[in-house]
Amino acid sequence: MKTPATIIRLFVLAQAFTLGCLPSTLIAAAQPDNQRLVWPDFRKLFFDAQNQHDATALNLGVGASANDLIIGDTPGEVLVITDVQDVQGDLQIVGDGRVEIMPSGTLRINGDIQIVGNGALVGNAGRIEFRQTYDYQAQVLVWEQGLVQLNGTVVDGDGYAISMAITGSVVWDNVELANGFATWGIFVGGDVALTDVVNAGEFVQLGASSLALLRCQSVLFWLTMSDGSVVDTTLPLPGDVALFEINDQTSWATGIPYTVRIEDCTDSMWALMARDGSDSTIRNSQLRVVGSIFERTDTIEIVGLANGMTMLDASFVWGGVRHRFINSTVQTWNLYAWQQTDLRVRTSVFGEIFSEDQAVVTVEQSICDGTGGHIETNGQGQMYFLQSLCLAQLMTNGNSVFVAAGSSFTSPIIDATGDSIMAFYDTSTLGDPRAHDAATVFDIGIEPMGATQGDVVSIFGSARTISGPMSPIDFVSYDVEFLDEPNWNLIDGPVTSPVSSGVLAQWDTATAAPGEYAIRVSLTHSGGVEPVQAQAIATISASPCPADLTGDGSLNFFDVSVFLAAFAAGDPVGDFNGDGNFNFFDVSDFLVSFASGCS
Repeated sequence: MKTPATIIRLFVLAQAFTLGCLPSTLIAAAQPDNQRLVWPDFRKLFFDAQNQHDATALNLGVGASANDLIIGDTPGEVLVITDVQDVQGDLQIVGDGRVEIMPSGTLRINGDIQIVGNGALVGNAGRIEFRQTYDYQAQVLVWEQGLVQLNGTVVDGDGYAISMAITGSVVWDNVELANGFATWGIFVGGDVALTDVVNAGEFVQLGASSLALLRCQSVLFWLTMSDGSVVDTTLPLPGDVALFEINDQTSWATGIPYTVRIEDCTDSMWALMARDGSDSTIRNSQLRVVGSIFERTDTIEIVGLANGMTMLDASFVWGGVRHRFINSTVQTWNLYAWQQTDLRVRTSVFGEIFSEDQAVVTVEQSICDGTGGHIETNGQGQMYFLQSLCLAQLMTNGNSVFVAAGSSFTSPIIDATGDSIMAFYDTSTLGDPRAHDAATVFDIGIEPMGATQGDVVSIFGSARTISGPMSPIDFVSYDVEFLDEPNWNLIDGPVTSPVSSGVLAQWDTATAAPGEYAIRVSLTHSGGVEPVQAQAIATISASPCPADLTGDGSLNFFDVSVFLAAFAAGDPVGDFNGDGNFNFFDVSDFLVSFASGCS
């Protein structure tokens, strides 16, 4: 099961399409006090670098690139597909353009399908095959009076989820969504009617719209509540549903702007999506997911939430979102921060979390188990994932920033897209993250270590960048240093080869007195601003045989010779007592140690 994180993104996209613009305000990066990290100003780090190149903005609405296929820019244009039609970019159907897929035809597309005006995509059997490398890379955007009408068609998601954003009309009959999953966002004016659809997907209605599902299989319906909505109801049990309706005659709901009719559907599940200003009471129900959308300037703190909760009578008030559950079970909690929300989640287990617009989300000592979807950032949203575990995929989009510190990611699906930044500090990932478009991934860390004075030891960690094809940021070099108050002393660098979970440097600790030291790795990049740094603690223990200056495990003339030579040259090895002076006491202490032998 996927979840409506992409719908949140598409909702903003739908607004942007209407308004003709996208949010552009930048916000400062949060800097938790409990991390031994040196975080740069990510706005400066990335966006100053962006000013140094002419990267093409991502196509978030109807536009054109060299790889796009546009049908309808000539009035009355019709494309009939009887064989394989490969589209390397987007398929854009505009004006009164029309694309027809015949039974022998296959539309194979590497981008999105965008339909505006009175454009239409009609499938008479045949196939639509999306080519994707991560979830929701492909979108079907049906705006204005656009129409998608499929009968007997197979839609193939290439093993990943696709997103459907609808303000026009969609009519599917006897359609199978194979090798993937669909998340439907139905916005103001949208009209969706599906009959006998296999693997129908999940449905979120955001605004005055209509949804009709007849004899469909695998349905997740989100009871979506907007500002002012109030519901008090018992939802049907999961599984087969004879009839479920919401319309203007529904007695248990007020302020619901859409209509829905779900009839004779199988493998059905129920979810609740509550927006700011809504008030829900759910009784005697089994909810697959409960989502909460925070879209004001509130500071929201959530502590101790857990998936799989069974509640006799529990209420939650998070900003303007009000939930009450009576004798009900919530399998998964999903959390979505919009606008300028400051969302803080601690010691919790949840299924999905999301940062949009200018929101800042901080997750501490928590688990995202993926039962509700994944982790995602969009717009100029920021998320800080601290000392936490993620079992789900991770995606960043737009100009967003995602920072993980002291955390672990067990899904191999990690994708940075658009102009976004990911930064992993002392964080483990299963496989390499992928950077697309103009996105950049920083992977930096240094492990705590211990050594006996005089040992030559390896310092382990990571120092690398992963850059998308249009990213202006590349790895240059890194330095490894230790702090001997008040100065940082170079151990090695600049090193011009990146390192991933390997040896950063070799440290000869002969000159380091016993004690604790901060060690750090500093990554220099082509963005032209301050380096990205991470720190750890190194503990140096006293040698069990300090007079063994040759390190051969025995005391003899050669150790005396090394000491005398160092003492005469003013070498730190000759300062045997470490007081910063070279005098009789160093000689006396060396002789006493030599006479004591090695233990």
